[in-house]
Amino acid sequence: MKLKAVFFFLVMYGFYSCNQDEPAMVRINDVFTIGIGEQVKMVDDRNHMLFVGITEVNDSRCPSDGFCLQEGNVQVKAVIEDTRNSQFSTLLCLGDCSPSIQHLKSFVFYSIEYTIEVIDVIPFPASGNLEDPRRVVLKLYRN
Repeated sequence: MKLKAVFFFLVMYGFYSCNQDEPAMVRINDVFTIGIGEQVKMVDDRNHMLFVGITEVNDSRCPSDGFCLQEGNVQVKAVIEDTRNSQFSTLLCLGDCSPSIQHLKSFVFYSIEYTIEVIDVIPFPASGNLEDPRRVVLKLYRN
């Protein structure tokens, strides 16, 4: 009876651990794509681990098949955390952005300066895909 209970526990533990959503691993300086609510894990050359996530995307760019008087912009809210639960949150912007919100932002973790840069947000809006989930193309690098 004890053997069956141990076997059942091991099977359930294995099933549970396989269903955990482990963040994808990305190297510092690599370009990567991430969706809203997703997270990637990054390790730099000094084995410092960072987690990068996207919490919000506000896309007001002019649709590719539309006619607009203004270009519009897309704003991305990114959150970076380290293993000590220190957190940096920033708003990044592409397109017609204010001077205070740009496409890249620097921050410091472990006394090391990093920069996060939004490269693109896909797909580009069109009349038929205004509600499609947006994916953000980012790069995180050490300065």
